Amino acid sequence: MTFETLKTIAAEDFVSAHWEIHATHSDLFQGIEPDGALVFFDGVALYRMEDGLIAETWLTINEPFLVSQLGRDRQGAA
Repeated sequence: MTFETLKTIAAEDFVSAHWEIHATHSDLFQGIEPDGALVFFDGVALYRMEDGLIAETWLTINEPFLVSQLGRDRQGAA
């Protein structure tokens, strides 16, 4: 698995990061059996900082895009 931060923006007490992950589908995910496929997806994290530490985190991933890459071999066989 590789993780890359694509963009980071900070303003006042907040830091936002847009990131991307490349991974291998090697375990069950949302009921979809692993098939060894290489997948990638991105997401955004928003952090509220307090005294130099992360006080709160909001995280969203592009889950529909990730799920669309899983089980392709199985779908083609149907």
